[in-house]
Formats: sequence, structure tokens, C-alpha cells
Amino acid sequence: MDVVVFGASGRIGKAIVQEALKRKHEVTAAVRNPESIELQHERLQIVSANILDPASVAAAVSGHGEIISDSAALSRSFSCPGRQNRCWRGCSRPV
Repeated sequence: MDVVVFGASGRIGKAIVQEALKRKHEVTAAVRNPESIELQHERLQIVSANILDPASVAAAVSGHGEIISDSAALSRSFSCPGRQNRCWRGCSRPV
């Protein structure tokens, strides 16, 4: 399964990327600064994306089956229906 992870340069995001790779997924780490990712792996692609820029998000998620976000920007930028205008950060079903 192809997975894209937003916030992959943070502590939790890195752990998510490593776990997805361990489970044999093809992983795209979507980060503002690609140089911030030191991990190298044959199933890891690193792309530049800004969660606040819809065009870069659309480009990053294209072709992926799962999208995981551990981006702090989500809690400041988006609202989730039924959640008093707060988003859950880092929530996703298991991949």
C-alpha cells in the first residue's frame, strides 16, 4: 500500500514512517524541508509539501492509498465537523 505521511520530520512522524516501512509499505514523507529527513530507504520517497498549500498537498497525495498526518498545522488550520472546530492530530486507522 502507498502511504503519504505529513509531518514526517517530527518525532512522531518519523516513528510513523519507520513503522510503515517496517510493514513493507511504500512511503512518501511529505515535509516542508526535505533535507530534514535523514532516513534513507528503498521504499521511501521524500517530497516537499506545505500542509497550508492546497496545491502542494494535492501533488503529495496523488496516487496514495492512505494519508496520515502528524502535522501541528492541521489543528490550527482546519475544522472537523462535530468536534467543536478542533481536528484530531495524528489520527488514522491502522495501515
